[in-house]
Amino acid sequence: ELVVEVEALHADGHDAQHLMERLIAPAARLLGDWWLADDIDFVDVTMGLWRCQQLVHALSARTPGAAAPAAMQRHALILPAPGEQHVLGAMIVEDAFRRAGWATQSGAALDEDALVTLVAARAFDLVGLSAGSQRVLAGLPRTIATLRRAAGRPILVLVGGPAVGD
Repeated sequence: ELVVEVEALHADGHDAQHLMERLIAPAARLLGDWWLADDIDFVDVTMGLWRCQQLVHALSARTPGAAAPAAMQRHALILPAPGEQHVLGAMIVEDAFRRAGWATQSGAALDEDALVTLVAARAFDLVGLSAGSQRVLAGLPRTIATLRRAAGRPILVLVGGPAVGD
């Protein structure tokens, strides 16, 4: 099984983050390329991405986060940007922050109102948003300004994903 093979690579000394960034993320991009070329159908893409997420969860379970004193712990919210459907990139980034000792929260994309409400209610030090398309990226400057106002204190906002790389 694929999970067993990836766990074996990790057990052999391959870093979990390296496996996520150099093995799982490129596999997901390849699925997207095949989808755009009409070489595979929606079910194939969905199942492939589900397997990629399963691998990230398996590696994450094998790699505990660094312990930080509660008074010094930083809090990060890592999500797909509003309107984004793909969660894999955000999952990989969230895991890296968790292993670095951050208290993290992640999940599926929220609409802008729900995201603003969450940021206003919690004391996040960082909000990370993943954007997979230019359409999603175009709306982020307004969203970021709204998030910073809602936070009521300085927060760092990071934006990443394929749309940023393009």
